[in-house]
Amino acid sequence: MRLTSVYYSDLSSLTPEHKANYEQLRTPTEYSLAKFKEEVAEWLTKNFGTGVDASGKAIFVPGNGNRRDADVLACAEHREFITYPATGNPTYREGIIFWKSDGTQIINYPKQHSTNCTNKHQNTNSYFKPTVRIFKNIRDRMINDGRLQEGIAPSYFLEGMLWNVSGASTPPFGSACDC
Repeated sequence: MRLTSVYYSDLSSLTPEHKANYEQLRTPTEYSLAKFKEEVAEWLTKNFGTGVDASGKAIFVPGNGNRRDADVLACAEHREFITYPATGNPTYREGIIFWKSDGTQIINYPKQHSTNCTNKHQNTNSYFKPTVRIFKNIRDRMINDGRLQEGIAPSYFLEGMLWNVSGASTPPFGSACDC
């Protein structure tokens, strides 16, 4: 669940003039991602029971007979500003932001990630996504067998690693693919 009425900013690419424009034109708010996550967790608990756990980076919602376990990520919009002119619209790269329970800030760009993965899938004769699934299954098996610690190889990292595989002359698993 993404909070869009509030956003967090990265001004590191702005010139001093554009940083001053940002500071002059912005409207601060008291509502925060922490408050949003708290409200989301309260709603989930009210609707799905006391097993809801908001202590991690995502809010865990346990399944029951007909419903699978789910992780709900409460995040906020993140803007990496490129320009912030005194008049006209600023330019920025839009992503999401959230914090892990240890205070580590995480910034991701899920729309860009999805577009990149879809393009890679289309450019590899539809082999990218099944290949990622194979690696995720291997990871899950290694975790279940005690060979890999939970959290060492998150899905996002596996997808990124495999996305970076360039065109090989021999496709994986003996099939015709240019991944």
